[in-house]
Amino acid sequence: MKNLRILTTIILLASIAFKTQAQQLPVLGVLNIKSTGIVYDNEQTGDLLRLEMEKLNKYEVLQREDAKIVLARAGLTFDSCYSKEALINVGKLMKAEFMLSGYVTRFSEKIVIRLMIINVNGGYVEKSNVMEYLNIQAELQTMIKLSVMKLLGEPINESQLTALTIKSFENHINTPGVSKLVLSGPRIGFVVLTGEDAKRLTAPADQGGFALNRSFMTVFGFQKEIQYVNEGNFQALFEFIPLVSGLDQGRFVPSFTFLNGFRNNKSGWEFALGPQVSITQTAKGFYDTQNNWHLEADYSNPLVPKLPNTQMIYALDKRGDPSLQYSFVFAGGKSIRSGSMNMPLNFYVAISKKDYRVGFMFGFNSKTNSTKEIL
Repeated sequence: MKNLRILTTIILLASIAFKTQAQQLPVLGVLNIKSTGIVYDNEQTGDLLRLEMEKLNKYEVLQREDAKIVLARAGLTFDSCYSKEALINVGKLMKAEFMLSGYVTRFSEKIVIRLMIINVNGGYVEKSNVMEYLNIQAELQTMIKLSVMKLLGEPINESQLTALTIKSFENHINTPGVSKLVLSGPRIGFVVLTGEDAKRLTAPADQGGFALNRSFMTVFGFQKEIQYVNEGNFQALFEFIPLVSGLDQGRFVPSFTFLNGFRNNKSGWEFALGPQVSITQTAKGFYDTQNNWHLEADYSNPLVPKLPNTQMIYALDKRGDPSLQYSFVFAGGKSIRSGSMNMPLNFYVAISKKDYRVGFMFGFNSKTNSTKEIL
Protein backbone atom coordinates (compact mmCIF):
# COMPACT_ATOMS: atom_id res chain seq x y z
CA MET A 1 0.00 0.00 0.00
CA LYS A 2 2.87 2.32 0.84
CA ASN A 3 4.55 1.62 -2.51
CA LEU A 4 1.30 2.37 -4.32
CA ARG A 5 1.06 5.78 -2.63
CA ILE A 6 4.66 6.56 -3.59
CA LEU A 7 4.01 5.57 -7.23
CA THR A 8 0.83 7.69 -7.34
CA THR A 9 2.72 10.67 -5.93
CA ILE A 10 5.48 10.31 -8.56
CA ILE A 11 2.97 10.13 -11.41
CA LEU A 12 1.11 13.18 -10.06
CA LEU A 13 4.31 15.21 -9.72
CA ALA A 14 5.44 14.23 -13.23
CA SER A 15 2.07 15.26 -14.64
CA ILE A 16 2.24 18.61 -12.88
CA ALA A 17 5.82 19.15 -14.10
CA PHE A 18 4.82 18.30 -17.67
CA LYS A 19 1.88 20.69 -17.59
CA THR A 20 4.03 23.39 -16.04
CA GLN A 21 6.64 22.97 -18.77
CA ALA A 22 3.95 23.11 -21.48
CA GLN A 23 2.53 26.25 -19.89
CA GLN A 24 5.98 27.81 -19.81
CA LEU A 25 6.33 27.75 -23.60
CA PRO A 26 6.09 31.31 -24.92
CA VAL A 27 2.87 32.01 -26.81
CA LEU A 28 3.29 32.77 -30.51
CA GLY A 29 0.73 34.14 -32.93
CA VAL A 30 0.88 33.55 -36.69
CA LEU A 31 -1.46 35.35 -39.08
CA ASN A 32 -1.47 35.27 -42.88
CA ILE A 33 1.87 35.61 -44.66
CA LYS A 34 2.03 37.97 -47.63
CA SER A 35 2.68 35.82 -50.71
CA THR A 36 3.40 37.13 -54.20
CA GLY A 37 3.92 35.19 -57.42
CA ILE A 38 3.71 31.71 -55.87
CA VAL A 39 1.13 28.92 -55.99
CA TYR A 40 0.02 29.44 -52.36
CA ASP A 41 -2.14 32.36 -51.22
CA ASN A 42 -1.58 34.35 -48.01
CA GLU A 43 -3.71 32.02 -45.90
CA GLN A 44 -2.11 28.80 -47.15
CA THR A 45 1.40 30.18 -46.61
CA GLY A 46 0.42 31.21 -43.08
CA ASP A 47 -0.90 27.70 -42.40
CA LEU A 48 2.37 26.13 -43.63
CA LEU A 49 4.40 28.45 -41.42
CA ARG A 50 2.19 27.69 -38.42
CA LEU A 51 2.60 23.95 -39.07
CA GLU A 52 6.39 24.12 -39.22
CA MET A 53 6.54 26.17 -36.02
CA GLU A 54 4.36 23.63 -34.20
CA LYS A 55 6.64 20.77 -35.27
CA LEU A 56 9.61 22.33 -33.46
CA ASN A 57 7.70 22.68 -30.14
CA LYS A 58 9.54 25.90 -29.28
CA TYR A 59 6.38 27.97 -28.86
CA GLU A 60 2.76 27.48 -27.97
CA VAL A 61 1.37 28.40 -31.38
CA LEU A 62 -2.11 29.95 -31.31
CA GLN A 63 -4.57 28.21 -33.61
CA ARG A 64 -6.11 29.98 -36.58
CA GLU A 65 -9.69 29.68 -35.29
CA ASP A 66 -8.78 31.18 -31.90
CA ALA A 67 -7.06 34.09 -33.61
CA LYS A 68 -10.07 34.62 -35.88
CA ILE A 69 -12.37 35.05 -32.91
CA VAL A 70 -10.10 37.67 -31.31
CA LEU A 71 -9.69 39.57 -34.58
CA ALA A 72 -13.42 39.49 -35.32
CA ARG A 73 -14.17 41.07 -31.94
CA ALA A 74 -11.80 43.90 -32.80
CA GLY A 75 -13.24 44.29 -36.32
CA LEU A 76 -10.02 43.07 -37.94
CA THR A 77 -9.11 40.36 -40.46
CA PHE A 78 -5.98 38.32 -41.05
CA ASP A 79 -5.14 40.26 -44.21
CA SER A 80 -5.33 43.64 -42.47
CA CYS A 81 -2.43 42.97 -40.16
CA TYR A 82 0.96 42.99 -41.87
CA SER A 83 2.75 46.01 -40.43
CA LYS A 84 4.87 45.76 -37.30
CA GLU A 85 2.56 48.10 -35.36
CA ALA A 86 -0.56 46.16 -36.37
CA LEU A 87 1.04 42.85 -35.40
CA ILE A 88 2.03 44.20 -31.98
CA ASN A 89 -1.52 45.39 -31.35
CA VAL A 90 -3.01 42.08 -32.47
CA GLY A 91 -0.50 40.21 -30.34
CA LYS A 92 -1.66 42.12 -27.27
CA LEU A 93 -5.29 41.33 -28.10
CA MET A 94 -4.45 37.63 -28.42
CA LYS A 95 -2.26 37.73 -25.27
CA ALA A 96 0.66 36.45 -27.35
CA GLU A 97 4.22 37.13 -26.28
CA PHE A 98 5.52 36.94 -29.83
CA MET A 99 4.18 37.34 -33.38
CA LEU A 100 5.65 35.64 -36.42
CA SER A 101 5.35 37.37 -39.78
CA GLY A 102 7.17 37.96 -43.06
CA TYR A 103 6.64 37.41 -46.76
CA VAL A 104 7.26 34.91 -49.56
CA THR A 105 7.91 36.55 -52.93
CA ARG A 106 9.00 35.28 -56.32
CA PHE A 107 11.47 37.44 -58.24
CA SER A 108 11.97 35.97 -61.74
CA GLU A 109 13.82 32.67 -61.17
CA LYS A 110 14.22 32.91 -57.41
CA ILE A 111 11.97 32.84 -54.34
CA VAL A 112 12.75 35.08 -51.37
CA ILE A 113 11.46 34.16 -47.90
CA ARG A 114 11.74 36.72 -45.10
CA LEU A 115 10.65 35.78 -41.60
CA MET A 116 10.69 37.80 -38.38
CA ILE A 117 9.64 37.21 -34.78
CA ILE A 118 8.30 40.34 -33.06
CA ASN A 119 8.50 40.76 -29.30
CA VAL A 120 5.00 42.02 -28.48
CA ASN A 121 5.74 43.48 -25.05
CA GLY A 122 9.04 45.00 -26.06
CA GLY A 123 7.75 46.29 -29.40
CA TYR A 124 10.81 45.23 -31.42
CA VAL A 125 11.93 42.57 -33.90
CA GLU A 126 13.69 39.90 -31.87
CA LYS A 127 14.77 37.60 -34.73
CA SER A 128 14.77 37.94 -38.50
CA ASN A 129 16.05 35.98 -41.43
CA VAL A 130 16.08 36.34 -45.24
CA MET A 131 16.83 33.41 -47.56
CA GLU A 132 16.86 33.04 -51.36
CA TYR A 133 15.88 29.84 -53.13
CA LEU A 134 15.51 28.57 -56.66
CA ASN A 135 12.06 28.97 -58.20
CA ILE A 136 10.91 25.42 -57.48
CA GLN A 137 7.41 25.92 -56.17
CA ALA A 138 6.80 22.22 -55.63
CA GLU A 139 9.35 22.49 -52.79
CA LEU A 140 7.83 25.55 -51.07
CA GLN A 141 7.03 23.69 -47.85
CA THR A 142 10.64 22.51 -47.63
CA MET A 143 11.83 26.08 -48.20
CA ILE A 144 9.58 27.38 -45.42
CA LYS A 145 10.78 24.61 -43.11
CA LEU A 146 14.44 25.47 -43.79
CA SER A 147 13.78 29.19 -43.24
CA VAL A 148 12.00 28.51 -39.93
CA MET A 149 14.83 26.30 -38.68
CA LYS A 150 17.43 28.86 -39.76
CA LEU A 151 15.45 31.59 -37.98
CA LEU A 152 15.40 29.62 -34.73
CA GLY A 153 19.02 28.44 -35.00
CA GLU A 154 18.06 24.79 -35.42
CA PRO A 155 20.33 22.35 -37.35
CA ILE A 156 19.20 22.01 -40.96
CA ASN A 157 19.57 19.46 -43.72
CA GLU A 158 22.51 20.88 -45.67
CA SER A 159 21.90 18.72 -48.73
CA GLN A 160 18.32 20.05 -49.00
CA LEU A 161 19.56 23.61 -48.56
CA THR A 162 22.24 23.14 -51.21
CA ALA A 163 19.74 21.65 -53.66
CA LEU A 164 17.29 24.54 -53.23
CA THR A 165 19.59 27.55 -53.12
CA ILE A 166 20.59 29.77 -56.02
CA LYS A 167 24.21 28.56 -56.15
CA SER A 168 23.25 24.91 -56.12
CA PHE A 169 24.38 22.07 -58.37
CA GLU A 170 21.80 20.54 -60.69
CA ASN A 171 19.86 17.53 -59.41
CA HIS A 172 16.37 16.02 -59.47
CA ILE A 173 15.13 18.58 -56.91
CA ASN A 174 16.26 21.82 -58.51
CA THR A 175 15.63 20.79 -62.13
CA PRO A 176 12.15 19.27 -61.91
CA GLY A 177 11.25 20.25 -65.48
CA VAL A 178 13.87 17.95 -66.99
CA SER A 179 12.29 14.71 -68.11
CA LYS A 180 14.12 11.47 -67.50
CA LEU A 181 14.92 9.96 -70.87
CA VAL A 182 14.38 6.18 -70.87
CA LEU A 183 15.19 4.29 -74.07
CA SER A 184 14.29 0.67 -73.35
CA GLY A 185 13.02 -0.95 -76.54
CA PRO A 186 13.90 -2.95 -79.66
CA ARG A 187 17.23 -2.52 -81.46
CA ILE A 188 18.27 -3.33 -85.01
CA GLY A 189 21.43 -2.65 -86.99
CA PHE A 190 24.57 -4.26 -88.36
CA VAL A 191 28.08 -5.23 -87.31
CA VAL A 192 31.29 -5.28 -89.37
CA LEU A 193 33.85 -7.95 -88.41
CA THR A 194 37.61 -7.64 -88.82
CA GLY A 195 40.72 -9.74 -88.35
CA GLU A 196 40.52 -13.43 -87.52
CA ASP A 197 36.71 -13.55 -87.23
CA ALA A 198 36.20 -11.96 -90.65
CA LYS A 199 38.71 -14.35 -92.14
CA ARG A 200 36.99 -17.43 -90.72
CA LEU A 201 33.47 -16.31 -91.62
CA THR A 202 34.39 -15.87 -95.29
CA ALA A 203 36.56 -19.01 -95.46
CA PRO A 204 35.28 -21.94 -97.59
CA ALA A 205 33.21 -24.66 -95.93
CA ASP A 206 35.83 -27.39 -96.58
CA GLN A 207 38.20 -25.46 -94.29
CA GLY A 208 35.59 -25.15 -91.56
CA GLY A 209 34.64 -21.66 -92.63
CA PHE A 210 31.11 -20.33 -92.92
CA ALA A 211 31.45 -19.39 -96.61
CA LEU A 212 29.85 -15.96 -96.15
CA ASN A 213 30.15 -13.55 -99.05
CA ARG A 214 30.72 -10.52 -96.82
CA SER A 215 32.21 -9.78 -93.42
CA PHE A 216 29.28 -7.94 -91.92
CA MET A 217 25.97 -9.15 -90.50
CA THR A 218 22.69 -7.74 -89.29
CA VAL A 219 21.88 -7.62 -85.56
CA PHE A 220 18.51 -7.63 -83.85
CA GLY A 221 17.59 -7.53 -80.18
CA PHE A 222 16.24 -5.56 -77.24
CA GLN A 223 17.77 -3.03 -74.86
CA LYS A 224 16.64 -2.93 -71.23
CA GLU A 225 17.69 0.07 -69.14
CA ILE A 226 17.83 0.71 -65.41
CA GLN A 227 18.47 4.29 -64.23
CA TYR A 228 20.11 4.17 -60.81
CA VAL A 229 20.96 7.90 -60.63
CA ASN A 230 18.96 10.74 -62.15
CA GLU A 231 20.21 14.19 -61.15
CA GLY A 232 18.91 17.08 -63.21
CA ASN A 233 20.33 16.98 -66.71
CA PHE A 234 22.26 13.75 -66.25
CA GLN A 235 21.50 10.17 -65.40
CA ALA A 236 23.67 7.12 -64.76
CA LEU A 237 22.28 3.92 -66.21
CA PHE A 238 22.82 0.20 -66.55
CA GLU A 239 21.93 -1.44 -69.90
CA PHE A 240 21.35 -5.09 -70.69
CA ILE A 241 21.23 -5.86 -74.42
CA PRO A 242 20.55 -9.41 -75.70
CA LEU A 243 21.18 -9.61 -79.47
CA VAL A 244 21.07 -12.12 -82.31
CA SER A 245 23.47 -11.65 -85.24
CA GLY A 246 23.74 -13.21 -88.70
CA LEU A 247 20.10 -14.02 -89.48
CA ASP A 248 20.55 -12.43 -92.91
CA GLN A 249 23.23 -15.04 -93.70
CA GLY A 250 21.56 -18.07 -92.19
CA ARG A 251 23.44 -17.91 -88.90
CA PHE A 252 22.19 -17.59 -85.34
CA VAL A 253 24.81 -15.96 -83.09
CA PRO A 254 23.41 -14.87 -79.72
CA SER A 255 25.24 -12.31 -77.58
CA PHE A 256 24.68 -10.53 -74.29
CA THR A 257 26.04 -7.06 -73.57
CA PHE A 258 26.22 -5.36 -70.15
CA LEU A 259 26.88 -1.63 -70.24
CA ASN A 260 27.27 1.10 -67.66
CA GLY A 261 27.04 4.69 -68.86
CA PHE A 262 25.82 8.27 -68.66
CA ARG A 263 23.19 10.18 -70.62
CA ASN A 264 22.22 13.85 -70.89
CA ASN A 265 18.46 14.12 -70.41
CA LYS A 266 18.22 17.32 -72.46
CA SER A 267 20.46 16.66 -75.45
CA GLY A 268 20.12 12.86 -75.56
CA TRP A 269 23.88 12.28 -75.95
CA GLU A 270 25.18 9.22 -74.13
CA PHE A 271 28.29 7.11 -73.59
CA ALA A 272 28.55 3.60 -72.16
CA LEU A 273 31.00 0.73 -71.88
CA GLY A 274 31.04 -2.83 -70.60
CA PRO A 275 31.60 -6.52 -71.44
CA GLN A 276 29.96 -8.58 -74.16
CA VAL A 277 29.60 -12.36 -74.24
CA SER A 278 28.67 -14.17 -77.46
CA ILE A 279 28.10 -17.86 -78.22
CA THR A 280 29.88 -19.16 -81.34
CA GLN A 281 31.27 -22.39 -82.78
CA THR A 282 35.02 -22.67 -82.33
CA ALA A 283 37.63 -25.38 -82.73
CA LYS A 284 41.30 -25.79 -81.91
CA GLY A 285 43.60 -25.84 -84.91
CA PHE A 286 46.45 -24.19 -86.79
CA TYR A 287 47.41 -22.47 -90.04
CA ASP A 288 49.79 -24.16 -92.50
CA THR A 289 52.49 -22.53 -94.57
CA GLN A 290 49.91 -21.51 -97.20
CA ASN A 291 47.73 -19.86 -94.53
CA ASN A 292 45.06 -22.56 -94.75
CA TRP A 293 43.21 -23.55 -91.58
CA HIS A 294 43.39 -27.11 -90.22
CA LEU A 295 41.96 -28.82 -87.17
CA GLU A 296 44.37 -30.01 -84.49
CA ALA A 297 43.92 -33.63 -85.67
CA ASP A 298 45.56 -32.73 -89.01
CA TYR A 299 48.84 -31.86 -87.33
CA SER A 300 50.01 -35.47 -87.60
CA ASN A 301 49.23 -35.59 -91.35
CA PRO A 302 52.56 -35.48 -93.21
CA LEU A 303 50.86 -34.03 -96.28
CA VAL A 304 50.00 -30.81 -94.43
CA PRO A 305 52.84 -28.27 -94.73
CA LYS A 306 53.48 -27.02 -91.22
CA LEU A 307 55.37 -24.01 -89.97
CA PRO A 308 58.39 -24.68 -87.75
CA ASN A 309 56.81 -22.85 -84.84
CA THR A 310 53.19 -23.90 -85.41
CA GLN A 311 50.88 -22.79 -82.63
CA MET A 312 47.49 -24.25 -81.77
CA ILE A 313 44.77 -21.65 -81.40
CA TYR A 314 41.01 -21.52 -81.08
CA ALA A 315 39.15 -19.94 -84.00
CA LEU A 316 35.69 -19.87 -85.53
CA ASP A 317 34.95 -23.19 -87.16
CA LYS A 318 31.66 -24.59 -88.42
CA ARG A 319 32.79 -28.05 -87.30
CA GLY A 320 33.53 -26.89 -83.75
CA ASP A 321 31.53 -26.87 -80.53
CA PRO A 322 29.60 -23.92 -79.09
CA SER A 323 31.82 -21.79 -76.86
CA LEU A 324 31.87 -18.34 -75.26
CA GLN A 325 33.69 -15.41 -76.83
CA TYR A 326 34.45 -12.32 -74.77
CA SER A 327 34.96 -8.73 -75.81
CA PHE A 328 34.72 -5.25 -74.34
CA VAL A 329 32.33 -2.69 -75.82
CA PHE A 330 32.65 1.09 -76.10
CA ALA A 331 29.39 2.70 -77.25
CA GLY A 332 28.15 6.22 -77.86
CA GLY A 333 25.22 7.89 -79.52
CA LYS A 334 22.31 10.26 -79.40
CA SER A 335 18.54 10.03 -79.07
CA ILE A 336 16.41 12.01 -81.50
CA ARG A 337 13.01 13.11 -80.18
CA SER A 338 9.86 13.79 -82.14
CA GLY A 339 6.94 14.47 -79.83
CA SER A 340 6.63 11.46 -77.53
CA MET A 341 8.68 9.27 -79.89
CA ASN A 342 12.38 8.62 -79.30
CA MET A 343 14.85 7.17 -81.79
CA PRO A 344 18.23 6.25 -80.22
CA LEU A 345 21.16 6.03 -82.66
CA ASN A 346 24.29 4.28 -81.39
CA PHE A 347 27.73 3.34 -82.71
CA TYR A 348 29.90 0.83 -80.88
CA VAL A 349 33.27 -0.90 -81.04
CA ALA A 350 33.74 -4.37 -79.51
CA ILE A 351 37.39 -5.18 -78.84
CA SER A 352 38.54 -8.78 -78.27
CA LYS A 353 41.95 -10.43 -77.95
CA LYS A 354 42.46 -11.08 -81.68
CA ASP A 355 40.30 -8.50 -83.47
CA TYR A 356 37.55 -5.93 -83.14
CA ARG A 357 34.04 -5.37 -84.47
CA VAL A 358 32.35 -2.10 -85.38
CA GLY A 359 28.59 -1.76 -85.34
CA PHE A 360 25.62 0.58 -85.60
CA MET A 361 22.17 0.17 -84.03
CA PHE A 362 18.98 2.19 -83.81
CA GLY A 363 15.66 1.70 -82.06
CA PHE A 364 12.48 3.49 -81.07
CA ASN A 365 9.82 3.83 -78.38
CA SER A 366 6.87 6.15 -77.95
CA LYS A 367 5.39 6.04 -74.45
CA THR A 368 5.01 8.86 -71.94
CA ASN A 369 3.81 8.53 -68.36
CA SER A 370 2.20 11.03 -66.01
CA THR A 371 5.50 11.97 -64.35
CA LYS A 372 6.95 13.25 -67.64
CA GLU A 373 9.39 10.36 -67.89
CA ILE A 374 9.79 9.37 -71.51
CA LEU A 375 9.73 5.63 -71.64
